This record gives sequence, C-alpha cells and structure tokens, in this order.
Amino acid sequence: MTLRLHVDGDRWRTHLRNFGEREPEVVPVIKGNGYGFGFERLLAEPGPNHWGEIAVGTYAEAVAALGSTSAGIVVLSPWRRHDPSAGAAVASDRLLHTLSRPHDVEPFAAAAARAGGARVAVEVITDLRRHGVTIADLPGVARALSAAGSVTCTALALHQPIDRRTGSDPVGQTLAAVAAARTAGIGAPLTEVLVSHLSAEELAAVRRGVGDVRVRPRIGTALWLGDPGAYTPRGTVLDVHPLARGERYGYRQRRARAAGTLLVVGGGTSQGIGLAAPSAPRGVARLRTLAMSSMSASGLALSPFWWAGRKRWFAEPPHMQVSLLLLPASVPPPSVGDELALDVRMTTTTFDTVVME
Repeated sequence: MTLRLHVDGDRWRTHLRNFGEREPEVVPVIKGNGYGFGFERLLAEPGPNHWGEIAVGTYAEAVAALGSTSAGIVVLSPWRRHDPSAGAAVASDRLLHTLSRPHDVEPFAAAAARAGGARVAVEVITDLRRHGVTIADLPGVARALSAAGSVTCTALALHQPIDRRTGSDPVGQTLAAVAAARTAGIGAPLTEVLVSHLSAEELAAVRRGVGDVRVRPRIGTALWLGDPGAYTPRGTVLDVHPLARGERYGYRQRRARAAGTLLVVGGGTSQGIGLAAPSAPRGVARLRTLAMSSMSASGLALSPFWWAGRKRWFAEPPHMQVSLLLLPASVPPPSVGDELALDVRMTTTTFDTVVME
C-alpha cells in the first residue's frame, strides 16, 4: 500500500453536493478506474443514488453496477451484438441503452423482446465523430423503432468534442437533432436529451430551445475531480541510498553523473506512473514537449514526484510497482516512510488505497 490517494472527505463531498445543487439534472459518469477514486467507491457514494441515475462506460460496468446501486444506469457505449455483457444486461429494466447505428435496431429489438422490453437513447453523431446516426438516418431509425414494439425510445444523446474548431456550433447541432427527431417521430414521446461537454451557457441555450424536453449533462471529470484541493496523491519512500559519482544503479546499470541520493518510491507502471496518454500539444506546450522528449532521449525524464519544492528526475524508467528518483547532494533526502506528493492523471492511475480523512 505505497501509492495512496489522500482525500479530504468532507471537502470533497461538499463539492459534490454543491455541484448537484448547481446542476440538479446531472447524470454522474462512473466508469473506468472511477477517476482515480475507484469504480466501486464512486458507486457507493450517496450522491449518485440520490440523483437517481448514473452513467457507466461499458456493459461490463453496467452489470457490475446493477448489484451495487439502486440508481438507473445509462450505458454510454452503444449496443453491439458481439458484446457478451450486453446480452446479459438487456434484461434489466433499470438500464437505458444507446443505439448508434440504424442496422442495430432490429437485432437489439429481438434481444429486447426476449427480455420483455428495453429503453433506449438514440445517439446522434457530432463533430466528435465517434458514434452516432446522422440526422438523415433518423426517419429510418424511427420506422424501425416503431416496428419494434419491445423497444421504447425516450432520449437522444449527443457527445461533443472538448476542443472546438472555429465555427463549430454545438448548441445549433443539438437543437437541429432534437427538431429532426421530433419530425421523424423519434421517442414515445421524446422526453430528454443527454449531452456531454457543453458549458453552462451552452446548456442554458439548449434548454431555452427545446421547450419541455429535459436536457441532462453527463459529467465525470468536472464532478469527481472538480476540487483538486480535496485530494492529494502520495507515494511512500521505501528506500534511500547514497550514490557516489560514477556508481552504478538500477536495471540498466547507469553511472551516477554526480554524487547524490537514490530514492525508491512506491508507484510504478502497473499503477500508471510514468505512462501518459498521447496528446497534440500546441504553441508553448509543444515546445515544452519537444524539450522533454530531447531530455528523455538522453536518459533524463522528469518524474511526477515532488520533494523540497521541485519535481525530481527519474533515475531510470519506472519499474512495475516502484520508481527510482535522483536527488542532488545539495538536497537533504526524505526518510523511509515519508510520503512524496505527485502529479498524476487521475483517469490513468490506480492507487493501492484511497484514504478518506
């Protein structure tokens, strides 16, 4: 238990309550690693159950959530007949499924008929271009749904990109989808629109434009991680070794360039330390990335661990469960058992334990 997430429970839950009061229509997203807090832990939080409905990423997560929460469950991943978990989950009347291709309606309806019926949201494609039917597809989808008496469509779903191109219009895109769905006869009737990555101003504009249809934002990051001061990742110092100049260390047996200290700290690749999702940095961030890549190529890489007011260098790439760090001789080292704060991407980090304080 050497990589821990320390959470100020009162402060974190106050943030969750305040968020729910500001946006009472929110559908909390609980998926993957639970945004660093853990999938099961977020399911156990009282807030999502009080909100009445949550969203999960996959059917496997939906099956797990059915036994852990009484809330309704929106499955964000579209239904696919080859997913074995999807077949097991269709039978639950607590699920809202997502259909994103016209030719999925008929096989889904057959599965729903065997299960006694199912509710669905039709996803409409956006500039994100990940999943979704086109507006031109909606009349055909409406006819297929009408013919499938076992399926009740109550919602549209739209997932917008985070970074927007110049001239993009997510509000207009959403309103156009709702208007086209109504014209096509989607819904029985259409009661809600599920949206992702709309600002507060964009949400307000959509709500003004759709009348009595509920507009419900699906939110994960801004909800669970919206108060960074409420949680702190920390790695435990497991060993402290003095290094003489030229002394060898680590898997690759590099020589120390100068005298200093080698720290062995909890947290390695199996927990997501030293791993990074691909990105497309621009401007100053791009130059910084190029500079860091150059240093990495020469054997230097800055770690996410902090000590004495600075991030410290990796001595070599992280091991599976620990990281080796270098301290210069001028910096007093920590003691075994001390904890080092670190910066991590919460959605890619798995902590040994979450400590609610």
